[in-house]
Amino acid sequence: MFRNSYQKGFLTVFSSTGSKPLAIWSTHIKNGHIKRKTDCDLSSLVLEIIGSNVATAYISTPCPGHNSLGIKLPFLTLILKNLKKFFTFEIQILDDKHQLRRFRVSNYQSSTRVTTFLTSMPLCLSPGWNQIQFNLADFVRRAYGTNFVETVRIQIHANVLLRRIYFSDRLYTDDDKPAEYRLFKLMPREEKKEKNVYRPKISQKLEFPSLARPVTPITVHEEGIKMENIEIDEIKYIKKENPEDNLSENFKNLELKVENIKSEIEENVIIKNDDAIDENKIFNEPDAHQLDEILITFQMSE
Repeated sequence: MFRNSYQKGFLTVFSSTGSKPLAIWSTHIKNGHIKRKTDCDLSSLVLEIIGSNVATAYISTPCPGHNSLGIKLPFLTLILKNLKKFFTFEIQILDDKHQLRRFRVSNYQSSTRVTTFLTSMPLCLSPGWNQIQFNLADFVRRAYGTNFVETVRIQIHANVLLRRIYFSDRLYTDDDKPAEYRLFKLMPREEKKEKNVYRPKISQKLEFPSLARPVTPITVHEEGIKMENIEIDEIKYIKKENPEDNLSENFKNLELKVENIKSEIEENVIIKNDDAIDENKIFNEPDAHQLDEILITFQMSE
């Protein structure tokens, strides 16, 4: 389809804002729908693909009658919104061994599997809008040890909102991209302060995992997706106090409390010269109860 076209820079195969966004796409719907709607975050038209089964609701390109897209640009970028439902997309390529290989990426599997003609990989999307960058040449080389020639077919399955799908000859920053290829329009600083502008949370770059060990589901980070990224939380060691130190400190506090109570009792109790000293009179009931409470407290601390 695009084999005889000039391919350099950017090449769009889908744009939700175009007059005919599905001009080169075919639709397949069962127990779902495919329609355009206005997204509240972007305030712009997007394509919604919804289905009870991801296998029976999807769009694909090229349309029947065309065998291959014939796109030789190695970088694929998808701008889509996470609906927190099952979602998958599939890319079919041709390598220099004249073999058709498929890459299937989905958010409902937890490991990477490579077979002769199919590689399936896990994907974890951040909430809201995501920009996924796919280095096709690198994936083909790592998975099959061959060289990427061209992209043959693309299939986008439910459940997702689509804004744009395009190919490029390299990865571009937002400053280097034309305005229509940015997810959000860049605004001057003064205008940013006045207006509440929704910004994408993540630009994800898919990287092919090492197959030496099982791959866990991808976690999204601000730098992009790293399929082998393993984070180890920092371990903080807290120095525990010596129990003997606490015990000696409790003894000191108890002795101090007893001395204070005795001094208060001696001041408040009057002893007559003619009467013999009665210890039961000195330590009357309220004060003895107070000492019992202190003793119980000390035993509990032990």
